Amino acid sequence: MHVHADWCPVCKRQERAFQQLSESADFKRFNAIQVNFDMDQDFRRAYGVKNQSVILIFRGGKEAARIGGVTAPLKIGEFLASVK
Repeated sequence: MHVHADWCPVCKRQERAFQQLSESADFKRFNAIQVNFDMDQDFRRAYGVKNQSVILIFRGGKEAARIGGVTAPLKIGEFLASVK
């Protein structure tokens, strides 16, 4: 889940990073879903998300990992690869 806001420059850089990573094997094993920071307040409350530009990974319906504010494709790729 990518907690995204249309007005957020960090979120826009994350989107570009996701596009670059979309061809990698580590990225293909994920289903990417975007959550609107301004509109999806129930999701934000349920998972304690206080800021936009947060990436959450779920496994078996439970949160497995979280990272926020990272825009470098290499760092996001490392984060994704670390989730088992």
